[in-house]
Amino acid sequence: MRRPRWWIAPVAALAMLVGGCGSSGTEQEVRHTAETSVEQALSAVRSGGYATRLAGDGAAFEPYLTVLTREAATTARSAATSLSGLQPPTPASAQLVDDVRGLLGAAADEVRGAPRAAQEGG
Repeated sequence: MRRPRWWIAPVAALAMLVGGCGSSGTEQEVRHTAETSVEQALSAVRSGGYATRLAGDGAAFEPYLTVLTREAATTARSAATSLSGLQPPTPASAQLVDDVRGLLGAAADEVRGAPRAAQEGG
């Protein structure tokens, strides 16, 4: 059974690193958007992991698990695409955006697998 929980630590670590950009208004906007996206992805990963665990334990009805995993996947996709319109003003903020995009894309892929893992578990 797939458990997307292993993404929690890297996403949380990246959330702490997000504060490393400069302090100009535009860089602050980039940092804020990245931080918000990481927090959304972390929430989605936790929800997907919770649904997978409930399914594996047989502790929830399938309609509930379907809704929970679908919403988690939607949240993860939203977090992954929220940085697409950003124009980072400095090389440091551009690197931050690239790092966050890569991690959020991987987290979204993992959460997308949660419905399948939940169905296999339940």
